[in-house]
Amino acid sequence: MSLNDLYGLGASALGALCIYLAAPQQRCWSVPWPRWIGRSAGGLLLLLGWCGLADAAQPLMATYVWITWLMLVFVALPYLGALINPSQGR
Repeated sequence: MSLNDLYGLGASALGALCIYLAAPQQRCWSVPWPRWIGRSAGGLLLLLGWCGLADAAQPLMATYVWITWLMLVFVALPYLGALINPSQGR
């Protein structure tokens, strides 16, 4: 695994986190981020993450790895939010 793979996966995870924190249903903080800030920062980080993965491998394989990674991260974030702040019931 090259350093570009790690940069790509890390940037993609941070991008997904930014998008999650801008969602009104997020459970990490009591007030979500402003939508346009979270979505634009998340989109930029997701694009940088894909570019990092595409630099380390073929674009088709990078897209497959990127989408699979994003599915894992977007599924895990609500559970992590519930672990961080279990008292915030909705």
